[in-house]
Amino acid sequence: MTDPSAPSTAAPATSLTDTALIIEVFHRAVTEVDDRMTEENRIGTGIARRTVRIIRGVLLLLAILAVINLYLIQDLARAMLDMTGTMDRMQRHFATVDRDMGTITQSVLGMNEQVRSLPPMKDYLVLMNQDMTHMNQDVRFMDQNLATMDQHVATITNGVGEMAGRFELLNQTTQGMGYNVNQMSQPVRTLDPFGFMGP
Repeated sequence: MTDPSAPSTAAPATSLTDTALIIEVFHRAVTEVDDRMTEENRIGTGIARRTVRIIRGVLLLLAILAVINLYLIQDLARAMLDMTGTMDRMQRHFATVDRDMGTITQSVLGMNEQVRSLPPMKDYLVLMNQDMTHMNQDVRFMDQNLATMDQHVATITNGVGEMAGRFELLNQTTQGMGYNVNQMSQPVRTLDPFGFMGP
């Protein structure tokens, strides 16, 4: 019969073997986990590096886009300033055109009033034409009268010439008569040298 309280030599050997086996299994498991962790760490590091490169590229691209957007915004601001100046000039031009249109409107209204006054002007022109016809007839009549007066003046001139000739003849006759009277009075002056009988 066996004593249960006596130590067994087979049991400790079995326990050591199991412990070694468990440690070996645990060691393998830890090694596998460590290998997996190392591999995953290597893969993660590669992914992280690629991610960092991608992020840096994206940031660089965003910086370039920001610079381009800033340039475009400045260009747009200059264009807006130019457009604002152009709009101001257009507004001034429109104001000038408005004033010119007012002047043109007044001119057209004045022309309309003048066109309305054309029918009376036509009547006035007809009357003026009739007056010109009468004036032409009067001028012809005056021309005829002037021709008649010219004839009368020529006749008067001839008469004046004849009268001048007659006055010349009369003057010569008077001078002859004076000479004859002087000759006739010569005997009287001879008889009266002192002038008692008159001149």
